[in-house]
Amino acid sequence: MLNLLAQDSTQDFGMMDVLLWPVLLTALGIGIFFFGLWLERKGKRAPWKWAAVVPVLVGAYVGYPYASILYSDPELYKAQHLAFGEKKLYASHYGALFIPILGLIGLVLLHFFNHKIKLTPED
Repeated sequence: MLNLLAQDSTQDFGMMDVLLWPVLLTALGIGIFFFGLWLERKGKRAPWKWAAVVPVLVGAYVGYPYASILYSDPELYKAQHLAFGEKKLYASHYGALFIPILGLIGLVLLHFFNHKIKLTPED
């Protein structure tokens, strides 16, 4: 009986399983940051907009183990997954780390170039 339970717990995971949390946390961080910019354009203070960095960093932390699988033994991973044509899954392992990193870079660049973007608040 216990052997059957142990076999049942080994399930394959797909592209969405890998990308779900890193992408959601990055989107949450970008949303918090844009809401803070929007309030600043209305004349209110929003120093808490930098709290948006926390979900993006957590997304990178969650995505790091997926990307480290590729670096620990790339030949074994390629033999297991790319032999079956799972190129999207292979790319999603890289995306799980690089999407939050690109989101963090985007937040910093948006902070420095927000005077050129001219986000206008809608009343």
